[in-house]
Amino acid sequence: MDLNRTALNTDTMPREINRRQFLSLAAAALGPTNRRRLVIDTHLEVWTFDPKFPFHHPEHPELKRVAVEAPIENEVAEMREFGLKFAVLINPRYYGWDNSYISYSLHKYPGLFVAHGLLNPLGADPAGRLRYWVQEQGFQGMRFSPLYAPHSTWLNSREQYPLWREAERLGAVFNFYILPHQMPMLEDMAGRFPGVKIVVDHLGKPDLKAADPWADFRRMFRLKRFPQA
Repeated sequence: MDLNRTALNTDTMPREINRRQFLSLAAAALGPTNRRRLVIDTHLEVWTFDPKFPFHHPEHPELKRVAVEAPIENEVAEMREFGLKFAVLINPRYYGWDNSYISYSLHKYPGLFVAHGLLNPLGADPAGRLRYWVQEQGFQGMRFSPLYAPHSTWLNSREQYPLWREAERLGAVFNFYILPHQMPMLEDMAGRFPGVKIVVDHLGKPDLKAADPWADFRRMFRLKRFPQA
C-alpha cells in the first residue's frame, strides 16, 4: 500500500497509535481517487470471550486473561469501514493449538479471509494435523514461533521433514515468528522444501537498538534467493 506522505505526515504522527487510528490515517492517505485499490490486512489476530472458545495454551497457562476481546465481528466492521477487501486470520497464542475460533470466523464470513492456524511441531503427528486443518477446515497455512524457544533446534531437524513434505503436497504456507540467529535453520528448510511458501513475520525481529541492525536484516535477506519466500 502506497501511503502519500502529504496525506499521512509521519513527522506529526504520535509515537504510538492504535489499530483504528492507523487504518483511518491509511484510508486518508489513499485518497478518494484511490479507494478502489486492493487493500489486504496480512496479519489479523482475533479472539473472543465466548465460553464456547475457551483460552487454553498447554505450555503457557498464564495466557488465560487479556484486558479486551477482539471478536471477528469487530474486525469485519473495521474492514468495511476502511475499505479492506481481504485479511489473513492468525490464531493468537491464547488458544494454544486449538484453531476452532479461527475456523469459525473463516466460515462465518466466507470470501473475506484466509486462515493461518497454530500447530505444535513437536506434537503427535504434526503432518496429520496440518492435513486436517487444510483439507477439512479450509486453512491456507500455519504459523510457527521459534522465537519462544530461542535455544531450540527443532526447526530444521530431520523429524520435521514429514511435516514439510506434507506442506509441499498441500501447497500450504508456513509463517514464522523467528529470531535472527534462527534464520539459517529456516534457510536450510527453504532449500530442502522449495514447494512450501514461507512468510517471515515482524521482519525477523532485528535488534533495532544494535549499532548495526543490518547484520540481523541480512540474515533474513538471504531468503530472497528462494522464490517461495
